[in-house]
Amino acid sequence: MFNSSTYRKRAWDSLKENYWVLLVIIIISIVIGSLISYIPFLPLIASGILSVALTKVFIKNSYKEEVVVENFFNGMFDKWGDKVVLGVLAFLYLFLWFLLFIIPGIIKSYAYKMAFYLQYKDQLSAKDSIALSCKMMRGKKWKLFCLHLSFLGWAFLSLFTLGIGFFFLTPYFLSAEVEFFNDVYKEYNNAPSDSLTSADIV
Repeated sequence: MFNSSTYRKRAWDSLKENYWVLLVIIIISIVIGSLISYIPFLPLIASGILSVALTKVFIKNSYKEEVVVENFFNGMFDKWGDKVVLGVLAFLYLFLWFLLFIIPGIIKSYAYKMAFYLQYKDQLSAKDSIALSCKMMRGKKWKLFCLHLSFLGWAFLSLFTLGIGFFFLTPYFLSAEVEFFNDVYKEYNNAPSDSLTSADIV
Protein backbone atom coordinates (compact mmCIF):
# COMPACT_ATOMS: atom_id res chain seq x y z
CA MET A 1 0.00 0.00 0.00
CA PHE A 2 1.08 3.59 -0.68
CA ASN A 3 3.55 2.62 -3.38
CA SER A 4 3.76 5.06 -6.31
CA SER A 5 4.35 2.40 -8.96
CA THR A 6 1.34 0.43 -7.71
CA TYR A 7 -0.91 3.46 -7.97
CA ARG A 8 0.32 4.26 -11.45
CA LYS A 9 -0.36 0.68 -12.57
CA ARG A 10 -3.83 0.65 -11.00
CA ALA A 11 -4.57 4.02 -12.58
CA TRP A 12 -3.47 2.82 -16.01
CA ASP A 13 -5.61 -0.31 -15.71
CA SER A 14 -8.64 1.73 -14.62
CA LEU A 15 -8.41 3.96 -17.70
CA LYS A 16 -8.91 1.18 -20.24
CA GLU A 17 -12.66 1.71 -20.56
CA ASN A 18 -13.08 5.45 -20.02
CA TYR A 19 -9.82 7.12 -21.04
CA TRP A 20 -11.16 9.05 -24.03
CA VAL A 21 -14.30 10.32 -22.32
CA LEU A 22 -12.19 11.41 -19.33
CA LEU A 23 -9.86 13.21 -21.71
CA VAL A 24 -12.84 15.03 -23.23
CA ILE A 25 -14.02 15.99 -19.72
CA ILE A 26 -10.55 17.32 -18.86
CA ILE A 27 -10.57 19.45 -22.01
CA ILE A 28 -14.07 20.75 -21.22
CA SER A 29 -13.00 21.72 -17.69
CA ILE A 30 -9.92 23.52 -19.04
CA VAL A 31 -12.02 25.39 -21.60
CA ILE A 32 -14.49 26.45 -18.90
CA GLY A 33 -11.63 27.56 -16.66
CA SER A 34 -10.09 29.55 -19.51
CA LEU A 35 -13.37 31.24 -20.44
CA ILE A 36 -14.04 32.45 -16.90
CA SER A 37 -10.43 33.36 -16.06
CA TYR A 38 -10.89 36.98 -17.17
CA ILE A 39 -13.94 37.59 -14.97
CA PRO A 40 -13.01 38.90 -11.49
CA PHE A 41 -13.57 36.42 -8.64
CA LEU A 42 -15.37 33.90 -10.87
CA PRO A 43 -12.39 31.49 -11.09
CA LEU A 44 -12.29 31.36 -7.29
CA ILE A 45 -16.03 30.76 -7.08
CA ALA A 46 -15.90 28.07 -9.77
CA SER A 47 -12.78 26.27 -8.50
CA GLY A 48 -14.66 24.09 -6.02
CA ILE A 49 -17.42 23.32 -8.52
CA LEU A 50 -14.98 22.13 -11.19
CA SER A 51 -12.79 20.24 -8.70
CA VAL A 52 -15.64 18.24 -7.15
CA ALA A 53 -17.16 17.56 -10.58
CA LEU A 54 -13.83 16.14 -11.79
CA THR A 55 -13.58 14.17 -8.56
CA LYS A 56 -16.95 12.57 -9.30
CA VAL A 57 -16.03 11.23 -12.73
CA PHE A 58 -12.62 9.94 -11.67
CA ILE A 59 -14.02 8.17 -8.61
CA LYS A 60 -16.68 6.56 -10.81
CA ASN A 61 -13.93 5.45 -13.16
CA SER A 62 -11.92 3.94 -10.30
CA TYR A 63 -15.00 1.87 -9.39
CA LYS A 64 -15.05 0.62 -12.98
CA GLU A 65 -18.36 2.33 -13.69
CA GLU A 66 -19.28 3.78 -17.06
CA VAL A 67 -18.42 7.47 -17.28
CA VAL A 68 -20.23 9.91 -19.58
CA VAL A 69 -19.80 13.66 -20.05
CA GLU A 70 -23.19 14.27 -18.40
CA ASN A 71 -21.70 12.96 -15.12
CA PHE A 72 -19.34 15.92 -15.11
CA PHE A 73 -22.06 18.51 -15.68
CA ASN A 74 -24.34 16.86 -13.11
CA GLY A 75 -21.44 16.98 -10.67
CA MET A 76 -21.06 20.71 -11.30
CA PHE A 77 -24.66 21.70 -10.63
CA ASP A 78 -25.63 19.26 -7.87
CA LYS A 79 -25.39 21.13 -4.52
CA TRP A 80 -23.15 23.68 -6.20
CA GLY A 81 -23.29 26.02 -3.20
CA ASP A 82 -21.38 23.55 -1.00
CA LYS A 83 -18.72 23.24 -3.68
CA VAL A 84 -18.31 27.01 -3.92
CA VAL A 85 -17.84 27.30 -0.15
CA LEU A 86 -15.25 24.49 -0.15
CA GLY A 87 -13.26 26.05 -2.98
CA VAL A 88 -13.26 29.49 -1.34
CA LEU A 89 -12.40 28.17 2.14
CA ALA A 90 -9.56 26.00 0.84
CA PHE A 91 -8.15 28.97 -1.08
CA LEU A 92 -8.37 31.32 1.92
CA TYR A 93 -6.75 28.84 4.32
CA LEU A 94 -3.94 28.09 1.90
CA PHE A 95 -3.45 31.79 1.14
CA LEU A 96 -2.91 32.44 4.86
CA TRP A 97 -0.48 29.54 5.15
CA PHE A 98 1.51 30.69 2.13
CA LEU A 99 1.75 34.15 3.71
CA LEU A 100 3.74 32.50 6.50
CA PHE A 101 6.14 30.78 4.11
CA ILE A 102 6.12 28.56 1.04
CA ILE A 103 6.90 25.28 2.82
CA PRO A 104 4.00 25.47 5.34
CA GLY A 105 1.71 26.35 2.44
CA ILE A 106 2.82 23.32 0.43
CA ILE A 107 2.41 21.02 3.43
CA LYS A 108 -1.11 22.28 4.07
CA SER A 109 -2.01 21.98 0.40
CA TYR A 110 -1.36 18.25 0.78
CA ALA A 111 -3.28 18.13 4.04
CA TYR A 112 -6.33 19.58 2.28
CA LYS A 113 -5.88 17.50 -0.88
CA MET A 114 -8.60 14.94 -0.08
CA ALA A 115 -11.27 17.52 0.80
CA PHE A 116 -12.83 17.63 -2.68
CA TYR A 117 -12.96 13.83 -2.85
CA LEU A 118 -14.59 13.69 0.57
CA GLN A 119 -17.23 16.28 -0.23
CA TYR A 120 -18.37 14.23 -3.20
CA LYS A 121 -18.09 10.81 -1.55
CA ASP A 122 -19.51 11.61 1.91
CA GLN A 123 -21.53 14.77 1.15
CA LEU A 124 -19.79 16.67 3.95
CA SER A 125 -19.86 20.38 4.63
CA ALA A 126 -16.88 22.43 3.46
CA LYS A 127 -15.35 22.67 6.95
CA ASP A 128 -15.85 18.98 7.70
CA SER A 129 -14.37 18.01 4.32
CA ILE A 130 -11.21 19.98 5.07
CA ALA A 131 -11.01 18.78 8.67
CA LEU A 132 -11.43 15.13 7.70
CA SER A 133 -8.89 15.51 4.90
CA CYS A 134 -6.35 16.79 7.45
CA LYS A 135 -7.03 13.79 9.68
CA MET A 136 -6.79 11.28 6.84
CA MET A 137 -3.55 12.77 5.52
CA ARG A 138 -1.64 12.55 8.79
CA GLY A 139 1.51 10.63 7.89
CA LYS A 140 0.42 10.40 4.24
CA LYS A 141 1.40 13.80 2.84
CA TRP A 142 4.93 12.73 1.91
CA LYS A 143 3.61 9.60 0.21
CA LEU A 144 1.25 11.63 -1.95
CA PHE A 145 4.05 14.06 -2.75
CA CYS A 146 6.20 11.12 -3.91
CA LEU A 147 3.34 9.90 -6.11
CA HIS A 148 3.10 13.32 -7.72
CA LEU A 149 6.87 13.47 -8.09
CA SER A 150 6.84 10.13 -9.94
CA PHE A 151 5.03 11.89 -12.80
CA LEU A 152 7.82 14.43 -13.21
CA GLY A 153 9.38 12.55 -16.14
CA TRP A 154 6.06 12.44 -17.99
CA ALA A 155 5.53 16.13 -17.29
CA PHE A 156 9.00 16.93 -18.62
CA LEU A 157 8.27 15.02 -21.82
CA SER A 158 4.95 16.84 -22.17
CA LEU A 159 6.84 20.13 -22.35
CA PHE A 160 8.32 19.03 -25.68
CA THR A 161 4.82 18.79 -27.15
CA LEU A 162 4.18 22.51 -26.50
CA GLY A 163 2.00 21.49 -23.55
CA ILE A 164 -0.38 19.30 -25.57
CA GLY A 165 0.94 16.22 -23.79
CA PHE A 166 -0.44 17.50 -20.50
CA PHE A 167 -3.98 16.98 -21.81
CA PHE A 168 -3.23 13.28 -22.27
CA LEU A 169 -1.24 13.00 -19.04
CA THR A 170 -3.89 14.54 -16.76
CA PRO A 171 -6.36 11.59 -16.79
CA TYR A 172 -3.49 9.26 -15.84
CA PHE A 173 -2.32 11.64 -13.09
CA LEU A 174 -5.78 12.16 -11.58
CA SER A 175 -6.58 8.45 -11.76
CA ALA A 176 -3.45 7.67 -9.74
CA GLU A 177 -4.44 10.29 -7.17
CA VAL A 178 -7.92 8.76 -6.88
CA GLU A 179 -6.38 5.33 -6.29
CA PHE A 180 -4.34 6.91 -3.49
CA PHE A 181 -7.49 8.47 -2.03
CA ASN A 182 -9.33 5.13 -2.12
CA ASP A 183 -6.61 3.51 -0.01
CA VAL A 184 -6.36 6.42 2.44
CA TYR A 185 -10.15 6.48 2.79
CA LYS A 186 -10.32 2.74 3.36
CA GLU A 187 -7.52 2.78 5.92
CA TYR A 188 -9.00 5.70 7.84
CA ASN A 189 -12.49 4.20 8.00
CA ASN A 190 -11.11 0.88 9.26
CA ALA A 191 -9.32 2.71 12.07
CA PRO A 192 -10.96 3.80 15.34
CA SER A 193 -12.99 6.93 14.59
CA ASP A 194 -12.77 10.24 16.43
CA SER A 195 -14.82 13.40 16.21
CA LEU A 196 -14.06 16.22 13.80
CA THR A 197 -13.16 19.64 15.18
CA SER A 198 -12.36 22.95 13.54
CA ALA A 199 -8.83 22.65 14.99
CA ASP A 200 -8.11 19.92 12.47
CA ILE A 201 -8.33 22.48 9.66
CA VAL A 202 -5.29 24.35 10.88
